[in-house]
Amino acid sequence: MTLINVIAAIAASCALVSGLIAAWYWWKSSQVSFDPWHGHHEPLIHEQWTLGIAVEFVRMSKEAAQLNAIAARWTAVTSVLAAIATLLPIFPVL
Repeated sequence: MTLINVIAAIAASCALVSGLIAAWYWWKSSQVSFDPWHGHHEPLIHEQWTLGIAVEFVRMSKEAAQLNAIAARWTAVTSVLAAIATLLPIFPVL
């Protein structure tokens, strides 16, 4: 194996690992739970009930968005590493 092939194999291995990390973050973002009362009783006043739902929806959306942003970054790393692993053996070294 030449040095180029070794580097391509390492890049492909790193792409696999970063792809699995990205998939884990995508999965984690889909598992964010919606629990507006956090185990307590629902409020009896309608305005408090509506506000509790709204606040929990914003919290859940923010948490899922943060996890999606991390997953997107890992996916970008995966794409770059996979491109390096694919294109490096094709082009001759200058």
